[in-house]
Amino acid sequence: MPTTFLFVLNNFNDVDHMAPLMLRLLEKKTNIFVLCASDYDISSDPRICHFQQFHNFQLSRIPLLAKLQKSRSIITKVVREFLFNLIFASFWLRRHHISACVFTWCTPRHKGFQTKLFLAAQRFKIPNVCLPHGQNIFLNLDVNHQLRSNYTLTGHWPDFSPRNEYDLYIVQTKHHRDTHIAWGMDPKKIEAWGSMRFTPSWIDHHSGLLGPYSKLVASQETKVKVVFFVPHWHYNVDSEDTIKLMKTIAKLDHVLLAIKGHTRGDAVEGSDYSDLNNFKNVDPDAKAASPSLIAWADLVINFGSSIALEAIVTNKCVINPAFLHTNRTVFDKSGAVYDASSISDVVELIEKACLGELALSNFEDRQNLLCTEVFSGRQFYDPPTHYADALIALCNNKDN
Repeated sequence: MPTTFLFVLNNFNDVDHMAPLMLRLLEKKTNIFVLCASDYDISSDPRICHFQQFHNFQLSRIPLLAKLQKSRSIITKVVREFLFNLIFASFWLRRHHISACVFTWCTPRHKGFQTKLFLAAQRFKIPNVCLPHGQNIFLNLDVNHQLRSNYTLTGHWPDFSPRNEYDLYIVQTKHHRDTHIAWGMDPKKIEAWGSMRFTPSWIDHHSGLLGPYSKLVASQETKVKVVFFVPHWHYNVDSEDTIKLMKTIAKLDHVLLAIKGHTRGDAVEGSDYSDLNNFKNVDPDAKAASPSLIAWADLVINFGSSIALEAIVTNKCVINPAFLHTNRTVFDKSGAVYDASSISDVVELIEKACLGELALSNFEDRQNLLCTEVFSGRQFYDPPTHYADALIALCNNKDN
């Protein structure tokens, strides 16, 4: 019987980081079964639309489960637990001949029906694998208000030891693996395999699935097109100065500014949105996909997201305004980006770009950063291919 992978995907980020692996597995003629138990409009996702052209791909929705999960009523929870129980999960896995279950980063026993699937897979000795739904570019541990507050109160970091129940748990980098081990993960269970999402081969393929950004159109007066990626506001960010920087850029001559909200919901809102929306050269809430915005831009401004890795791969200049947060990231002092320590530094860099005097950062520095963050220290390495081959081998070893 052919190998069949179940991917449990419930939001944009899940799809964004699993898509390179799904493509590689489909190309290797394995079966892919995607289950979405949330209200995310997964069938309209361009990656999913592309995969539905493959005969060995299948998408399943459980609308009733998604509806029940939206309610916090105790009665609704009882009904959900009664209907979508371990027996139903066991039947579901057997019915679809699942060879391995692929989840994205989470604690296995606190995810509703996902937990039932996890436990049923354990019962049938079906491998449970946990893969990235994001990429950690932070070098400090107290990256957000909640972690900082909890550590101040308890003196302890999170306990990740429950995640040792997975048969395999994957992160992209050594520094992220080290953090998880420090937080209780078994070194034998967790491996660093590199970043599928920011692999050049996937970036090239992915760009072909997305439409171009066209809301802001360059004119003869336009010198520089800038995309500004909004961070998680609660990730130790100086939101006031961040907005101030955006408004300062908006006032610059010959500059177009597209502001992209965070994929998990953070954006420019309220009076700040209104103020920025008054500028004809500004799109305060760009709806296009991040790769499309990067393709459009001459300059990328980013300090709290891994998306800058895509800009580096595609040879775009990146400004890292590290003064806007107290976190430390892999971009700081890497030489792969232009570090800025003030609003005036950012303005100076943009003005240099307008004059055609801002060159790409050092090639060797960019390659060194990509080696660490995308290729996990390996050379001549394609992460999606490695992930696919390793997971197929895991299933084959379980059969033997």
